Amino acid sequence: MAAYTAAVALVGAKHAALVSSLQQVRLLQVVGVSVPAPIHEILRPPTVVAFVGHMLDRRDRVSPRFPVHLETRVREAIDHELERLNAGIGYCSLANGSDILFAEALQDRDAR
Repeated sequence: MAAYTAAVALVGAKHAALVSSLQQVRLLQVVGVSVPAPIHEILRPPTVVAFVGHMLDRRDRVSPRFPVHLETRVREAIDHELERLNAGIGYCSLANGSDILFAEALQDRDAR
């Protein structure tokens, strides 16, 4: 497993190489070769996440949707989900509010 870990470190952000290696490992299993489960986890490419959220409410908004006092809780929820999903690549519009929180959370985890 150390060799797989080293190989993943060498390819860096070349996710196609990870996917190709994972496909080869799966083919080995199809023909009866026993592959330890941790190898699948080592070769797992990052999850791509598309994000759509609300902008922060303007001060004159009558019915609250995303009041500024919820910003920290929303960021924590985003962090939790990115970790759960093993997010490594994300897309959003970068609108004011939760989209910016999402982009900052991706940066904090060294994702793209």
